[in-house]
Amino acid sequence: MNSALEAGLINALINASATILVGFGVYYFGAKKLEAIKSELSIVSQQRLEMLKRKREIYEDLCKGLQFFITDRVEDADKSKVKALALETYDKLSLWGSDKVCDAADNFFKAVKSPGKDSEEEYKLLLSAMREDLNQNDSTEYKRDYQIVS
Repeated sequence: MNSALEAGLINALINASATILVGFGVYYFGAKKLEAIKSELSIVSQQRLEMLKRKREIYEDLCKGLQFFITDRVEDADKSKVKALALETYDKLSLWGSDKVCDAADNFFKAVKSPGKDSEEEYKLLLSAMREDLNQNDSTEYKRDYQIVS
């Protein structure tokens, strides 16, 4: 064989091998990066689910505790426990609740402290904010229809 032809053939084989190796490297490291991203997304998703679960528990406890302020459903013997639950949960709310929920809770307690303010309407707004925070986008309709029963 001709040495120029052999050199060209060897050069072509080297270039082809390099292209294959680079392609494999891109694929391999791209796949590794994709796996890392999927793993990170899984962790973030799990954290989000845990946060929603925690918020749901706090919001449920807050609703139970706020019965003290808006209904006559709390027995006299249980009033101090229910009030304590409301105040304890209100503290937790400042850590876990969204800004909108915290603002609505603040407005509720301001209404409770102020004679003549409509605490029931503020309670409905608080429920609406909690539902919205938990991704229940029907909160506007819910607020309008919610009835407080004593």
